[in-house]
Amino acid sequence: MVENINTRFTVSTFIKQVEKLSNGQKNAIKKTGLGHLLIMPNQKLSKTLLAELMDRWNCEKKAFVLPPGDIKISLMDVALILGLHVMGEPVVLKNDEPFSHLEREYGAVPGKREISISAIEKSLESFKTIVNDDFIRTFLLFTFGVLLFPNAKGTVDSRYLSFMEDLDKMLGYAWGAAVHENLHLWLDRRKKQGIEYVGGCLIFVQMWCYAHIDIARPLHHGRNLPFPRSCQWKNSSSHTRQWFTEKFEKLHENQIIWELNPTPEESQIDIVRELLEMPKETVESPSTSEYLSRTATDNDLRTQAVELEKELITDLAGEMADVQKYNMKLPSTLGSPSTNGMVDHLDSEEDTIIDVNGETSEVQKDTVEVTQVSQSPSGDDTVIDANGKTSEDTVIDVNGEIAEVREVTVEVTQASPSPSADNMDDVDNLRTTNEMLEKQVSEMEEVIEELRRENLQRNQMSEKQVSEKEEVIEELRRENQVMEKQISEMEGVIEELRRENQFLKSHYLSSNILANRLERIVFGEDLNDQKECTS
Repeated sequence: MVENINTRFTVSTFIKQVEKLSNGQKNAIKKTGLGHLLIMPNQKLSKTLLAELMDRWNCEKKAFVLPPGDIKISLMDVALILGLHVMGEPVVLKNDEPFSHLEREYGAVPGKREISISAIEKSLESFKTIVNDDFIRTFLLFTFGVLLFPNAKGTVDSRYLSFMEDLDKMLGYAWGAAVHENLHLWLDRRKKQGIEYVGGCLIFVQMWCYAHIDIARPLHHGRNLPFPRSCQWKNSSSHTRQWFTEKFEKLHENQIIWELNPTPEESQIDIVRELLEMPKETVESPSTSEYLSRTATDNDLRTQAVELEKELITDLAGEMADVQKYNMKLPSTLGSPSTNGMVDHLDSEEDTIIDVNGETSEVQKDTVEVTQVSQSPSGDDTVIDANGKTSEDTVIDVNGEIAEVREVTVEVTQASPSPSADNMDDVDNLRTTNEMLEKQVSEMEEVIEELRRENLQRNQMSEKQVSEKEEVIEELRRENQVMEKQISEMEGVIEELRRENQFLKSHYLSSNILANRLERIVFGEDLNDQKECTS
């Protein structure tokens, strides 16, 4: 068990960026349906509280298991606490989503469809007070990567840009349901793998705990409940992990609010009203297939397939053990006495049984048609040998009457005597069980076939990505060749300039020598003239 948890980002990272926004930029974000996040207070994450709560998560029940009972995170909780739409078009990150031009513009590549938060922060600084589509997309990516869908790597999935092609449609997506599903994936991963760095919207989990469980619950900001409810809590006092463990172990039912109900004012807000208009079972048990964020890797899919196969094999092994117990109760011959001497038709069929190793074997049940069987077989009576063989068209004398045995060639290792009502029920039960097993095998084959198709699609996408990478590499190679050619031309120009410089230097020296000679001649003539004058 990992004692505590760590995260790449805190709420203050988001709040500091919000404080830099202009009023125009805030209004633009509000139009996308995520405006309620802008008024979230700067809450400090209580990692000891979150670690204690997460250790009580049950992956099968999708609930926190507490001493008074189990409690789940509902879509109504997300709507009331975060103020996000939970109804609408599902947010699904598809593995085969085509690589878009927006992803390329924001720095993602086909083989690595993610953008670093540090790069997004630098881009936000460059906008200052500018309000345009590029700013909105950049801020939304920052919000997803830091607050709503953070991961352990400090990046955000570039496939979210596919939902931002038309920003007017942002209001139509169920972002709250996507947060709900993404959080379940991280809670499962933390429980199964014991990871230290946890993603998902953890500040929501903390405020959800304040709303439902009276442990370390902070004071309200005021009497009237603001919307969303993330705004109502002040910061809580810090406590040790041991303190939280003891409080949770002594938790009473009167300390839990099992279900959050909206106030009359909250019921008039669109985000809450659209949820109240839906059937209650939709709110309590959202369809994971509808809101699933498909970020599982190939290894996750293979692991799921292996686990399914193991579960099926285990179930089949148990069923086969029951079948073998029934078979052991059956005698090895057909010639045992019967009180009534009447045997009805037992239809022949082949039942396919899968053993623990996954291999198949066939059990053959042959038709036996006998009109009467003697209670005390004499030497003239038909006797089935150890191999289940008998002669055909054998006549049996029963009380002076002749009865003919037809189709008595039996090829089974064990045969039943005249079945009683209990034995016939057992046979029916075995047939029903076998039909169920065949159905399970068929369903498993469909699952495997679906995984095979998905794997094929991923391979095709991988080939496409490799092809795109090769095109990029080829383009870079061509650009490199052009640059090398330009460098070669520049080197030629430099060499020409060097030769000209040497030529100019040589002429410069020659000019200096000539000038010196002329100077000496001139000065020599002047000296001669002066001498003549003095003489």
